[in-house]
Amino acid sequence: MAIRGDDVLLVERVPEKHYAVLTVNREERGNSINFDLARRLAQEWPRLKADDEIWAVILTAVGDRFFCAGEDLKDRAELDEEYEGGFVQYVDDQGGWAKLAPVDHEFWKPIIGAVNGFAVAGGWFLSQICDVRIAAEHAMFGVPEVRWNLPASFMAQAARMIPPAMVMEMTLWGARQYTAQRMYEVGWVNKVVPREQLLDEAIQWAEEVCEMGPVSVWTHKELIYRYLFQDDHWAQRFGLALFDKIEAMEDSIEGPRAFAEGRPPEWKLR
Repeated sequence: MAIRGDDVLLVERVPEKHYAVLTVNREERGNSINFDLARRLAQEWPRLKADDEIWAVILTAVGDRFFCAGEDLKDRAELDEEYEGGFVQYVDDQGGWAKLAPVDHEFWKPIIGAVNGFAVAGGWFLSQICDVRIAAEHAMFGVPEVRWNLPASFMAQAARMIPPAMVMEMTLWGARQYTAQRMYEVGWVNKVVPREQLLDEAIQWAEEVCEMGPVSVWTHKELIYRYLFQDDHWAQRFGLALFDKIEAMEDSIEGPRAFAEGRPPEWKLR
């Protein structure tokens, strides 16, 4: 496993099936987020966005205990000791904190989270950047920032994704943790499966969404995100533009034609 460097995030492309698997590879640190992991995620979203052979992404982590334990504060403390100028200088020398969220890169291909263990603090955020979440039965979720007087600004977006009362409970009563089943009940998790079935289930979801019209999938994801996080009037106008864009595509001719002919569509992405 890797603590620092490029190997903190492993990338497996499966172009024949049109999906890729991103695996957080910091098991000995609870798969926590350090500067290098943020940098690697920020590198991969634009690459995968530009990759016409990849239409969907699975995000998971190594091991059975942690999906992600949040920010690696131990790594920050170590860099304060090891690096001349400390952690702040290290980050500055590396070009500053990277934008690790896919939405920062207007990445609209679907992301399936395969949550293999604890997803707490920044680990909750990693699950939040996924569009759907498949969780192992033993996975746990939590947002403990207030316990340590730290910010969890990402929970403002969560309040538009699950019931606000649940967001209040999780954020303000930060010592509590929640099972995968409870998160399924409130609508955060899409499916709960045994650990040994987790990746296979996520792959099944990836393969299924890749059978849909790719550009239509990506554009509808963008519409939903913009509706969630921007004003309703803007979203309505974008929805009308989406209709015109999709209707003008060759793939919008191919889809009905394939249906009428009883065969799988052959998508051209145009």
